[in-house]
Amino acid sequence: MGAKMRAPATLLTATAALLASTIAATPAHAAQPVTITFLNTGANPQVIEYFDRTVIPGFERSHPGISVQMSTVDWGDSFTKIQTAVVAGTADDVFLMGNIFLPVLVSKHGLYPLTKLVAKWPVARQLNQPALHAGAWDNVQYGVPVQLDVRGLIYNKTMFKQAGISAAPTDWAQYQADATKLVQKSGGQVKVEGADWAIDNSVGLAQTFNLLISEAGGQLFRNGKGGRATFTGDSPAGTRALEYLQSFYKQGLSSTSFVDVGSTPTPVALGEAAMEMNNAASFSQASPAVAKQLVMTAPLSAGPGAKPVGQEFVNKLGIYARTKHPLQAWAFVKYLYTPSVLSHWDQMLGEAPPLASLADQAPWNKGVFHAMVENEQYAKVFPVELQSTTIDEDLTRVVQAVIYQKTPVAAALSEMKSMLTPLLK
Repeated sequence: MGAKMRAPATLLTATAALLASTIAATPAHAAQPVTITFLNTGANPQVIEYFDRTVIPGFERSHPGISVQMSTVDWGDSFTKIQTAVVAGTADDVFLMGNIFLPVLVSKHGLYPLTKLVAKWPVARQLNQPALHAGAWDNVQYGVPVQLDVRGLIYNKTMFKQAGISAAPTDWAQYQADATKLVQKSGGQVKVEGADWAIDNSVGLAQTFNLLISEAGGQLFRNGKGGRATFTGDSPAGTRALEYLQSFYKQGLSSTSFVDVGSTPTPVALGEAAMEMNNAASFSQASPAVAKQLVMTAPLSAGPGAKPVGQEFVNKLGIYARTKHPLQAWAFVKYLYTPSVLSHWDQMLGEAPPLASLADQAPWNKGVFHAMVENEQYAKVFPVELQSTTIDEDLTRVVQAVIYQKTPVAAALSEMKSMLTPLLK
């Protein structure tokens, strides 16, 4: 979905032109050695080791005179860290940003315009084009897709067999019926969830609600005249989605005591839940014994015979607007698209690569990685607005109150509309 709330176009255009003008004046290789900094957001220990031992040394060997210093931050803290650094003028030269970061950082003049650089970059034509488009704002390219967080249904086949379930569910009714058979309790307490719904310390529940409302045939926002959006989450589809989510907690099929924290394994990866909607990260997070039990398949449809609807988040690489070394930073960004580097990086994170050419190569042509690439056909990119960070935080709080049985569904939808509507205008 296109973004609706934007900073004044003339201001953004002027800023983009000013920043882009430095490209021609900046030499590709400085006379003196330079160091660029890279914030590798959400990097797990495997990724950190891979970059420290392989990626960064490989780049430095192939680009004499440029060195790279890498730091990391969890996704839960990443937006605050990056936004604060942009405002303070201390942001990293290159950073990995989440799906909803780009419009806010553009409005704060924090991103370097990449339009001219991308136009001359042959790899751009090989990228997933909707994902590439997600890195643009007001027709200026500010980010390039590096990870496609494609969600599908993940389930534990051993738990299924023990519960007498022979096939993966394909719609909401089957999913809930299977969760009833899969949940494990002791003394009235849920020990193994029938299904996990991504309660976390970030905006997981906002993502869950967006997925369910899409599967129900609705959407969070509707495009309007004058470049504005209207909140439509309180539609019948929104009611159906929120009631469905709440029912898992009312019936004790899921539990609010299962919370994902930072980059720790999900409940399914820990063997504490039988099913979830997620990417292949659950496989890499799990112990070898649990990973062997996991299977990924297509996302759900709301009813029998309907088309499955999935979800996709586009993580993007951006360059800080005030970097002193834009072309050296761009050289590093391009290096990260070396097929072997990109493939291994995304594999360790359980994300799908944006390069279509990798789909027919190992490991993307088999197993869970192939399933995730196949699920791209069902995926809808998570909607982004200028105030998306605030919107998703508010949405998460309201959905959380519903599953904790503190707020009725109708009241929650009304609260969503009153809170979010002003953010869209």
